Amino acid sequence: MNDQDQLLNNKIRFAAILCSALIISLLGIVEIGLMIGLKNLSSLGEDFIPMPEEGALLFLMLSVACILLTTIPTNKYARNAILLICIFVMLVSIITLIDIATNYHLNWSNFIQRDSIAVNDTITGRIANLGAICFIIASTAMLLILKNKQRIAVYFSSIVLCIAYMILIGYLYRAPFFLGDGSIPMPWSSSLLFLLISTGLIFAGGKDYAPISFFIGNSTRAVMMRSLIPVVIIIILVQNIVDIFYLHDQTRSSAFLSGLIDIVKMTALGLFISIVSKRVGNNIDEIIGELTLYKSKVNQLSQA
Repeated sequence: MNDQDQLLNNKIRFAAILCSALIISLLGIVEIGLMIGLKNLSSLGEDFIPMPEEGALLFLMLSVACILLTTIPTNKYARNAILLICIFVMLVSIITLIDIATNYHLNWSNFIQRDSIAVNDTITGRIANLGAICFIIASTAMLLILKNKQRIAVYFSSIVLCIAYMILIGYLYRAPFFLGDGSIPMPWSSSLLFLLISTGLIFAGGKDYAPISFFIGNSTRAVMMRSLIPVVIIIILVQNIVDIFYLHDQTRSSAFLSGLIDIVKMTALGLFISIVSKRVGNNIDEIIGELTLYKSKVNQLSQA
């Protein structure tokens, strides 16, 4: 591995660690809010649903596991710790789903805060069913990276990323999903942390796997992806902001449709740019090759 590849790997590892560090920092803010009884701080916003303490613990454990995975992935003790963390997170998530299905007859999943709170037919203080599913998928992705199955792990991480984005769009449209219908909604703070942990896992997959590999190098495709995708993301965010302030019909259906269109749009544009730039790049490489060959022939004739 040359110095340039080593520098690139260090940058990607730093991005994964940064995502985990942001999660730990936000969890610290939430915990301070819980300790001093400041609801706005513990919910990361005014009038938002607070994050369940069990969920905060699982996020903390996954963040630590992600840091271990990117800093000392070959260390035997670190790998065992990651394995135990993922098993624990998956076990708690499965128990949560069982509790939800049995209407909390056993109440095993709520092992830190025993009492839940119902506000306007909304149950808080418990991990949402969608949150439990995301924890299982994220833990599976981490185990796959541990077993050198990065390509499959990226797909699992992308699922969590899309779910978290959809939930965040619902909150941005002021029409949160599963709120007020007797279900347990995912807090906006949890969806934000899922967005960060899934992004960190995608970076932890390394530079040799999509979508990170599309942006790496000096090829035409990489240059176009680095130039166009950020612009597309900014346009989509601006469009959503405009819709939020000027769209009067801010319902769950409009939020769901907007989030779904964003995901499809990003995926389609990314694939389109990748395919087109790859073809253009091949043509450019052929032209450069022909010019190089022509130049060498000219040099040979001039020296004859």
